[in-house]
Amino acid sequence: EPGAPPPPQGSVPIELRPLTRRLQFADWLRLAASSGEAIVLLANADIALGDGFLGLPRLLTDPRDVVALSRREAATAEQGSRIAAEPHWRQDLWAIRSDAPIDADLEAAAALPIGRPGSDNRIAHVFWSHGLRLSNPALHLQAVHHQHQTADGYDRRRDRLFGACSYVHPALAPGDPSELEQIGRAHV
Repeated sequence: EPGAPPPPQGSVPIELRPLTRRLQFADWLRLAASSGEAIVLLANADIALGDGFLGLPRLLTDPRDVVALSRREAATAEQGSRIAAEPHWRQDLWAIRSDAPIDADLEAAAALPIGRPGSDNRIAHVFWSHGLRLSNPALHLQAVHHQHQTADGYDRRRDRLFGACSYVHPALAPGDPSELEQIGRAHV
């Protein structure tokens, strides 16, 4: 998207697909649907994959499964990595199979901008309302947050997405669906 930094150097090939607008969840779903047999991840730029990711295919055994993973804060000199406070409010990594039931109705409903306050819980509600099964295996997989900015780049009130939302609580066992807390409209 406009103004995005260049991708970091690494050993995994990266394909750039420039956009002239902010990335939407629908863009990710279209990419997933057009991929061969694959698990397609969507992660915030400040997220690193940590322990447990080799087991990701075992968590997506059905095409209707979606992983909505809450982040862990990176370890500091004072303490080890820890799951973020209120993990059901924020998912910084998503995973879906390329054979998921992604149709035009789901794509239209998923035309939500990524990275806005409330977008994680809005897209969780969209997935749930389209019959997908959400799991937040944050107790078993680590998406480690390496924040380089000390303040968010948005206004939590002005930039919030409103509407029905689902809070995806961490699942107690790997592969179990998460408890969803349904809210008719987001609170400010």
